[in-house]
Amino acid sequence: MRAAVILSALIALLPAGGGAQGSGDAAAGGPVDCQVAGYDVLIFNRGDAPLPAGTEVDWEVRFARAGGRHRLADDLAPGRFALMVGALGESYLRPQVKCEARLAAPGG
Repeated sequence: MRAAVILSALIALLPAGGGAQGSGDAAAGGPVDCQVAGYDVLIFNRGDAPLPAGTEVDWEVRFARAGGRHRLADDLAPGRFALMVGALGESYLRPQVKCEARLAAPGG
């Protein structure tokens, strides 16, 4: 319960544009971006169309030497985010830490 309250507070502090630290496809006008929030990573759909379930997103937080590929379990509507709880392991980071995200290459 405490973690949910902390996460809710962190999400409330996120800038409306998703944060300056995200520099994935969204920075280049693409559909995805990411943000760190404590131990978690949020993947945002910045595009105009939903991302279908099964879409894979590559993400990286170089400061924490963390990254990976996330497969969306459900459709992700524009302006919404998918939460990856505990994705940063033991690294607790503030939202200002840079996170990069991009759509995974098909078959990659």
